[in-house]
Amino acid sequence: MFTLLQSEVTSLVDALISIVYYMRGSISYEEIMRRTPGERDRISVFLDKRFEAEKKNPHPVY
Repeated sequence: MFTLLQSEVTSLVDALISIVYYMRGSISYEEIMRRTPGERDRISVFLDKRFEAEKKNPHPVY
């Protein structure tokens, strides 16, 4: 049980670090931790859409 919870926490923290990194300082780690799971999912969807749009750009801005 604890191993499962530890792996879930690790996955969550990894996802939060990715969001904070790709938001380029517009949201801090503390702020993203206070968001609901739904809000974090919507932010991830937004970032995924932006990455897809930037792939088509000859001069992508990441």
